[in-house]
Amino acid sequence: MRALLTVVLLATVIAATTPTLGPGTLASSEIAVSRYDMLRTGVATEVGAITTPIVRWTFLTNGTVATSPLAADLDGDGDVEIFLGEFKPGDAGDGSRLGYVLDGAGHVEYTVPMRHNSAAAAAADFDGDGALEVLFSEGSHSDVSGGIGFAAFNGEDGSALWRFETPFDGGEGFFASPAFTDIDGDGALDLIAGSMDHTAYALRGTDGSVLWRSLRFEHYVRHSTPMADLDGDGALEVTFATEAGIVHTLDAMSGAEEWTVDLGDIVAATPSVGDFDGDGSLEIAYALVVAGGHAVLRGDGSLVWQNPVHDFSYRGSALVDVDGDGLVDLIDGDSNDPSVTAYRGTDGAVLWDVTLAAAWASGPIVAADTDGDGAMEVLVGSDAGLRALDAATGMTEWFLPLPPVRGEPLVKDIDGDGEAEILVGAGDGQLYVLGTPPSVAATLRIEPRTLNLRSNGQSINAHLEFAEPVAGMVDPSTLRLEGVLADRVQVHGNSTIHAKFSRDALIQVLSPGESVEVCATGALTDGRTFRACDVIRVILPGK
Repeated sequence: MRALLTVVLLATVIAATTPTLGPGTLASSEIAVSRYDMLRTGVATEVGAITTPIVRWTFLTNGTVATSPLAADLDGDGDVEIFLGEFKPGDAGDGSRLGYVLDGAGHVEYTVPMRHNSAAAAAADFDGDGALEVLFSEGSHSDVSGGIGFAAFNGEDGSALWRFETPFDGGEGFFASPAFTDIDGDGALDLIAGSMDHTAYALRGTDGSVLWRSLRFEHYVRHSTPMADLDGDGALEVTFATEAGIVHTLDAMSGAEEWTVDLGDIVAATPSVGDFDGDGSLEIAYALVVAGGHAVLRGDGSLVWQNPVHDFSYRGSALVDVDGDGLVDLIDGDSNDPSVTAYRGTDGAVLWDVTLAAAWASGPIVAADTDGDGAMEVLVGSDAGLRALDAATGMTEWFLPLPPVRGEPLVKDIDGDGEAEILVGAGDGQLYVLGTPPSVAATLRIEPRTLNLRSNGQSINAHLEFAEPVAGMVDPSTLRLEGVLADRVQVHGNSTIHAKFSRDALIQVLSPGESVEVCATGALTDGRTFRACDVIRVILPGK
């Protein structure tokens, strides 16, 4: 219920900022960006069924680091593609790095040439042709010969559309996922992003030409771009926090500065936008590296609250209702003294705080219902691997050792089975795709074939026949019939199990009918699961 409430709260806010496409509005078509939406809430809306994750498959890039993936139906065939970039040492050069586009099983559909360390920036229809384009970014803290920036490609086949390269001004290129809106009124989406050259740019979606550029900032911007009607005037704003800790909030249409606030030295993570106090207006949360903790500002730049509980907040928060009061709260973490903290959205009070067993923990935090139980989990990467916490309590639900995970986890159904997988790029150059263990095929036969709800008897018999010789691997404590735990389990040979279930317990969950489906579920000791169903007759004489 809390997961649904969080999604509804955020969907309401997002919907309020997504009218029909026109000058100065967001778009209603499919857009894939980092932090999941233009408010950069870090909340995934797709639901998984993962209670004990396994690595389904991996993909090895040519880099030493696989960057955070994004996913969308790039070619319009109804199936999702995954796209990601790579980091590796060395100078810039044409084709020295690649952007990768994979199908849902990890096979390469195509690659695109990049000049420097690259990342998946976005997918959207930003040339107005009705099909998606894919955008990759290149970024650097230093001067790279020849220029780097954004590169746009046709989503279907990877053919080049345009490049935009920033000049060098203390840094170069973009680490940002841009915001999208129609700035020039041509009916196509345009892009807005802060860059490493101390400037924010608005680029025409059709060709990458500059529509506006901000005045020079005092330092570079390396986070993705939040965009919303922050002050309630009916027009969109974008907000940027520089490495110097200065916030610049600009009119999205013109780039004119509306207000600026000094939050202290270094604000590096992507800010998040939400209605933290339930007043119907939006606030912005900024993570503070030196001062520590978070500061939440109103849409006019005035302070709501600041809590410096940790001295190195360098991640990117997730907005989720932690305490069940119907308002979004904020979950973020400390990187150099690894921990995760939940702050109450109304006043910044700490709701829970947990320590991570890792030497370093950076990269955005993501909230999602990853196991399908109706409650939110929080996905937290570190140099030790990936951990899922209960969003309400901070308790660990599972931990998977992996190479360093410093990017944003992507929660997305990539294989079309209706259940979301978890995708993370890691510090060994590989993309890891996590999911549930594969199921084992089995058939079920229930005896008696007709169950009289008024008759006497102690047990219902179930006969399970497996397609593989795994009967001895069934964990008896997991074997259930319509949720009722087995009273007795007997293994017969390699592939057959006979089990008895309490008749009294089963009649509490079964209803009369000529064809009633009854299903047995369970798990093997290797983590695989099974589900087998039978149809029986259930009667209630006198009714």
